[in-house]
Amino acid sequence: MPEPQGPNKLNLGCGADIRSGFLNVDLVNGAGVNLVCDLNRLPWPWADNTFELVLANHFLEHTDDLIGVLREIWRISRPQARLQIRVPYFASFLSFKDLTHKHRFTYDAFDNWDARHDADGRYVTHMNEPMRFHIRRRRILMFSRLPGWKYHVANAPFWIPMALMNLFPRLYERFFFFYLPATNIYYELEVVKRAAVPGTEPCTITGTQPQ
Repeated sequence: MPEPQGPNKLNLGCGADIRSGFLNVDLVNGAGVNLVCDLNRLPWPWADNTFELVLANHFLEHTDDLIGVLREIWRISRPQARLQIRVPYFASFLSFKDLTHKHRFTYDAFDNWDARHDADGRYVTHMNEPMRFHIRRRRILMFSRLPGWKYHVANAPFWIPMALMNLFPRLYERFFFFYLPATNIYYELEVVKRAAVPGTEPCTITGTQPQ
């Protein structure tokens, strides 16, 4: 595979979170932004299989077409590339206080495209497209945007509750999120690319036809 020109790490909707060694992309031309781009306009200007690491730090919740954006991320990522996502948790007031937030995220938000479900057929509505990921890590967080030592101080009273949230995430989401709502959730996904499976076209004639 030929090496892409420029950085092969992408920081989407970077804002003031400028990363060294990344292509920092944002809608606003702020300090350190490498490329000003409206990421709601699809398709994106990068070739297939360009990036080996993509950051989406409080970006996905602002997109108009979330599934379309995920498909673009998958397209421009190399096989086995990592996608690191941080978004407001669905139970958090942060998810609702900003009127530009268009989407909510739970612990299982990306299960529909988890490659492990191809064999068991749990999410058959998404089996006619190639986009797949391996979910490598996900973590429900109480406070995650405070800098340095402030993060550890703010989270100190919640280490035990946060450990229980992540040990029993579905139990927490069903019965207990209201009592101690988390603020953010983090996902780390690995891009899966493989040959198209025959018979996954949008319309495929199968079996006998009506007379």
